Amino acid sequence: MKIEEIETAIIEKLKSDIPDLSVEPFPDNVKDYELIHPKGAVLVSYEGSNYTNPRLEQQARMIEFDVIVIVRNLRSHLGAYDSLERVRQSITNDFYVENLKLYPLSEKFLFVEEDKWHYEMRFMLPSVYFIGE
Repeated sequence: MKIEEIETAIIEKLKSDIPDLSVEPFPDNVKDYELIHPKGAVLVSYEGSNYTNPRLEQQARMIEFDVIVIVRNLRSHLGAYDSLERVRQSITNDFYVENLKLYPLSEKFLFVEEDKWHYEMRFMLPSVYFIGE
């Protein structure tokens, strides 16, 4: 499966499970991004892959995706804490990409700007890469 297809599958799952926030791919130009949604947004991006056993025809490939959660409240019903929990549950519970499951790697506060709290969640999709694919 291609990176764009995996990213699209993650976005569609999050849209389905979290309809009260805007869910979209990470913008091409982050400096120009404005949070327009009244409650918040979830942005998804591919971060890279790690490979094992570089001399073998078949390698383990760990594909990493970042999910940036931007919300206007910290602790309220639709605040950062609740949104982080819902994103994690959406991506890790009963969600598979070509029979592969995503696993959480990390979660951290990035910054607060005006009334917008920014958090980063990183997920990993373990897969197999065959040389020449």
